[in-house]
Amino acid sequence: MKVLLLNINFKGYLFNPIEEMVSLLGTLDYEIKSLLELKLKEIKKNTFLTKGLIEEVKELVKVDKYDLIVFNNDLSEQQYVNLKEAFGVPLCDRTEIIIKIFEMQSFSSEAIIETQLARLRYRALRLREYQEHYDQQRSGKGGINNRGQGEKEIELRRREIDKKIQTLNKRLVQVMKVRDMRRLKRENSQSFKIAIVGFTNAGKSTLLNRLLAISEQNSDKLVKEEDRLFATLNTAVRSIKFQDTPPILMTDTVGFISNISPVLFSSFYATFEEIMVADFLIHVIDGSSIDCMRKKAVTEDILKMFGVDDVPILEVYTKYDKLDNKENFHLDPGAIFVNLNDQKDVELIVETIKQRLFADYVNLKILVPYEKSDVVHRLRNEEYVIKCEEKEDGYLLNVKIKRGHLFHFKELF
Repeated sequence: MKVLLLNINFKGYLFNPIEEMVSLLGTLDYEIKSLLELKLKEIKKNTFLTKGLIEEVKELVKVDKYDLIVFNNDLSEQQYVNLKEAFGVPLCDRTEIIIKIFEMQSFSSEAIIETQLARLRYRALRLREYQEHYDQQRSGKGGINNRGQGEKEIELRRREIDKKIQTLNKRLVQVMKVRDMRRLKRENSQSFKIAIVGFTNAGKSTLLNRLLAISEQNSDKLVKEEDRLFATLNTAVRSIKFQDTPPILMTDTVGFISNISPVLFSSFYATFEEIMVADFLIHVIDGSSIDCMRKKAVTEDILKMFGVDDVPILEVYTKYDKLDNKENFHLDPGAIFVNLNDQKDVELIVETIKQRLFADYVNLKILVPYEKSDVVHRLRNEEYVIKCEEKEDGYLLNVKIKRGHLFHFKELF
């Protein structure tokens, strides 16, 4: 698929980073044959581009054969229809490209349904815009009864799409019931819940797999990792147990991207749910990316949007092995810079997680007489029992107790 990529410079403002679109197209294995930056002083309502720029693109299309023209921004339905007719070549805007990736990467029942919904909502939004265009044209030309065949077809298509959306929503509710039951069970557990968040393709899945590899349980339950955007649309939850710690529920979330279209929000719903119930966040940032600070800010803005910017967070910058000047890279206090292929760095992450999670906990070995088995039950429910052995005169416990909770168990001391 040979692509002509158009990047719009509107009065010095770029709608979206060109590097993101290059990566998106690479994920689809599309070849960018030409990249053209178009400078706009005004945006035309019906064609987005001015007549002069349309002619410029048409001349380019005449010279080179393209399979697809891609805009690194979103278009209205009217703009899309008019530009496609003018260029005579298939056309995609940014949201359409992302939906294509979602369709390619959806495997679970929930992800498939959510992607289908995103496609339908995208089409419905475009049709509404198109219908509004017709309504504006019709006003003053015979009134509301002056409906042409094109307008009737748009109305029928819109109703058909709305019906399909309703059907898919019903199917999604059924699929989500199972997931919600599992999530509620996790919420009610005493385990710490960590969500790994960050920009797409920053190394979140790789981090989870490296931690699973040294976990005392579920070390064989690796998640999918690929060097491409949106390698997975499924949140993956794994129970991880490090030495001398209770199990930790760790979630690999769907990666974020700049300017997420509202029609795509449903595809991130499960991720948002997991983030909002997390006790702790690990923000993975690709330190080798030339615009890593912008991507970091995008993730921070999304977290703030969903009201979770006050959750404790550990910033993990990855891929320092690809950086020539690590010494000149200024980290925020408490952040760490790692190479996930270096075992020592993975161990550094583990120790940092332990320090951050259990800084306020006291690790104790205590013998609880059998007649005080109710205390063992309380410890299991309220604190973190790492190990429990039955001895001749009682239960020998290795337990972590929050410092402020010690007085709840004063009968043990």
